[in-house]
Amino acid sequence: MNLIRRYSLILFSITFLVLFSCKEDPKPNLTDAQKISKKWGIQSVKINGFEDPSFGNTGFSITFSSDSEGNASTYSIVQGSAPRPDAPFQGTDGTWKLTTTFIIYNETSNEAASNSVVSLSESTLVISFTVPEELDKTNPTYEYTLIPN
Repeated sequence: MNLIRRYSLILFSITFLVLFSCKEDPKPNLTDAQKISKKWGIQSVKINGFEDPSFGNTGFSITFSSDSEGNASTYSIVQGSAPRPDAPFQGTDGTWKLTTTFIIYNETSNEAASNSVVSLSESTLVISFTVPEELDKTNPTYEYTLIPN
């Protein structure tokens, strides 16, 4: 009888530990599209590697949205008074798509544009793009560091 109690107690203890020691992950892993899906504002802008202070406090923001399954969906821009508010983006709203290295805007239209994703986390998005020579003869490369707004 003592042996049965002992095994019952051991079995109960093991069952209790297995059921209650593993907690569910409080935050599921987000897709990159879900990490980007929020309102972003400018933290800093570099042009050809040099900080450009004229972008500070401009009121510029871009909001990326994703669908219920976490896929890239739409974006909208508040241009504010940024010197080149639409330079890395095409227009003030549309659709977007994410690849491993690029955000592509309005892919199916004749106004398609893209920029490189330099780094991405839930708290920072760094994108880079080069202005085509037909728009700016100096061919500048911009790097936007964006933070959640």
